[in-house]
Amino acid sequence: VKENTFNRFWNLYDKKVGKYNTHNKWMRLKPIEIEKIFETLPNYIKSTPDPKFRKNPLTYLNNKTWEDEYTTKNQQQQLGEIGQHQMFEFLRYTRDSKNNNDA
Repeated sequence: VKENTFNRFWNLYDKKVGKYNTHNKWMRLKPIEIEKIFETLPNYIKSTPDPKFRKNPLTYLNNKTWEDEYTTKNQQQQLGEIGQHQMFEFLRYTRDSKNNNDA
């Protein structure tokens, strides 16, 4: 079963370097870790669509990267819009406060 999950991971991750060591590491993972990897891997892949910018697969496993948070480009854009809205509100507040003090 672990062999099948490794092959699935290897194909999904799609950065084909260090297969031997990555496979050895994979075989030592706990089932709960493997489950979490498959839960979170799609977000990691979306956040790094070009495989050359992804961590090497062994590094991904050694650093327990599946425990990190990643934002997709759409989420980053939404966060940027929220930040812009807050900035506009701050500037409006500053301007209004200044106008009230000048009166």
